[in-house]
Amino acid sequence: MNLPSDKVQHFVVCGLLAFVMAIFLSLLSGDYICGVVSGFVTGIAAGLGKEYGDEQCENNQWDWLDIMADAIGSFVGSSVGALVSLV
Repeated sequence: MNLPSDKVQHFVVCGLLAFVMAIFLSLLSGDYICGVVSGFVTGIAAGLGKEYGDEQCENNQWDWLDIMADAIGSFVGSSVGALVSLV
């Protein structure tokens, strides 16, 4: 199955944002769950902002598959980031 490069980009960017935020807040708060949740929310917020911006541009539209890629990337990134902070 070939994924469109746009979806891969959404996955990677949101995953990296979530990863960094999860590590930072897990270490700052000392709480793994806080890291996972905050990382996930950060990634989703970035993805929603990007989609809103896309929707406002002429000849572009909201894409729920992009949001799904953002959510999956955010989940993976925040989970891995919080796990890394435990080491």
